[in-house]
Amino acid sequence: MAITRSYYLLSAISLLMLLTIVPLETQSKPINANNNPSSFLKSLEGCKKGQRLDGLHQLKGYLTKFGYLEKHEEVSQNDEVTSSMKNIKEMYDVFDDSLEKAIKLYQHNYRLNVTGYLDTATVKQMMKPRCGSADIINGWNTMQRKPAKTTKS
Repeated sequence: MAITRSYYLLSAISLLMLLTIVPLETQSKPINANNNPSSFLKSLEGCKKGQRLDGLHQLKGYLTKFGYLEKHEEVSQNDEVTSSMKNIKEMYDVFDDSLEKAIKLYQHNYRLNVTGYLDTATVKQMMKPRCGSADIINGWNTMQRKPAKTTKS
């Protein structure tokens, strides 16, 4: 009986010691604008086709993640391109035809005004938290509503 009490007392003390070792920072932090991974979008609000802006490559990455843009081919390290990585980044920071088309489709899917540029409503929608699932998978738009089935009378 004394051994059982000693065992429980020792277990409780060990557990308390273990809990004091675990850092308190493991608790989740509240989300604010600085923690929002899509906060870069605010700086791009109002951009249109033909513009070159820092951060457009991030917008292209966002739209690629959710299926609106095709993935770009990886550049091999053996190419001479490695010496001009700055030029590649600049190329991705251009608002081109494919980006305009992707934004129009995004706006259509979310029932926004289809403008083709990054307007306020589109930025607000893109900044909303969402799951990581793509809207377009292998060319299939999961956002399209299927027509309602009609019943025969």
